[in-house]
Amino acid sequence: QVRVKLGKVDANSEFAFVDNGGEFINSSAGFSPTILAFPSYPDPAFSGNLFVYSEPDGGGAYGGVGLYDGAVQEGFATGQRGVSTLFGEPLDLFLIAEVGVSHDSPMGPGRIGVGGWRHTGTVDRFDGGRESRTSGGYLVFDQSLYRHNPGDPEDARGIGLFAQYGWA
Repeated sequence: QVRVKLGKVDANSEFAFVDNGGEFINSSAGFSPTILAFPSYPDPAFSGNLFVYSEPDGGGAYGGVGLYDGAVQEGFATGQRGVSTLFGEPLDLFLIAEVGVSHDSPMGPGRIGVGGWRHTGTVDRFDGGRESRTSGGYLVFDQSLYRHNPGDPEDARGIGLFAQYGWA
């Protein structure tokens, strides 16, 4: 009921994802484009993640937090580096947390989650200035509506629905 992950992690595999958006060519369907400096493909970052689940199979209510190297905002390709930017310059961090509920209904699996994030580095503003730190939030809804062959886990054919809301 507790899961800990430490190492080079794609944050989109842990937070703010929608499974039904994963098949689109444009990656913004898979996660909110409002999350600035999201440590995702091709630049996952060194991180620590902690999740707690109400049910042993990972279903039901859940909560998770993550602490990531935030150097990608300063132009460092964190996907090609080890932990050097985590403990050295720049000392930027990307923090994220999410709570939600996942379930398995007769239509198929579903999830609703709400989360928030914060980046401790310096960011450019639209008016030309610079801002120290930035943050935002998101809401994700993901539900399978129909599975062609629900007894076969290898058969991904079906119909799904997802919605996202994000602000920064």
